[in-house]
Amino acid sequence: MNLRDYAELAGNRIFAALEICPDEAARVAVIDIIERQLLATAVDTRNWCADHIVEESRIAKEARRQISEDLRGSTEVLIANLSSLR
Repeated sequence: MNLRDYAELAGNRIFAALEICPDEAARVAVIDIIERQLLATAVDTRNWCADHIVEESRIAKEARRQISEDLRGSTEVLIANLSSLR
């Protein structure tokens, strides 16, 4: 199903719940509104997901950098300690 199909399904359910039978022009206008809102919601959701993926990637990158720095620091301390044992 595409967005238009979902919009028509939603529009028909609304008309049935309200127990109305609009003329073709009104029916198409309502379904168009529903379709545009579904599209806007899909785009907003996609953007929200993309923003969060980018943020999580940034956080993961920062965590990897911090782990790498910690390992480098630990390695330097280990080498210094081993060198002092000679």
